[in-house]
Amino acid sequence: MHRNVLEGMAKKIKLLDGCKDTFVKLRERNVQIYIVSGSILLIIQNVLKGLVQYVDDIKANVLRFSSSGFLTEIIGTKYDFEGKADYIEKVAKANNISPSDVLFVGNSYNDEFAYRSGAKTLCINPKDTNKTDTVIWHDRIEECKNLMQIYEYMIEKQML
Repeated sequence: MHRNVLEGMAKKIKLLDGCKDTFVKLRERNVQIYIVSGSILLIIQNVLKGLVQYVDDIKANVLRFSSSGFLTEIIGTKYDFEGKADYIEKVAKANNISPSDVLFVGNSYNDEFAYRSGAKTLCINPKDTNKTDTVIWHDRIEECKNLMQIYEYMIEKQML
């Protein structure tokens, strides 16, 4: 596989409306943003473009390429599935906060383990997960069309 294939895929992925506004508002309130994903780091970085400046850390699968652009190595993230809870705990500890002060936003079955950390979990645009399981998902936004809905949710729940 060539790097150009992944970059081409990334160009087809669109961020939810309101992503920049949400990131800016959260930064203004000194809220840190971490991305923990089962996706590919290169794709995430290419989709976010300049918004990466608002993200404190990204954990995802890393692909390495040769100087000619061909895939040479895949480094799988240890922070997918069960590892998401471990990552939340690590971030909470590094920031001297309780995991219960963390809002984890996810949408799929690989996010279902995040609740084990003690974080509050919010399911948006559910896909391949039981959105009604209140042990796994403390709350949900079934149709999140604008990321500012998460910011408004945090205001409403007095998380900011």
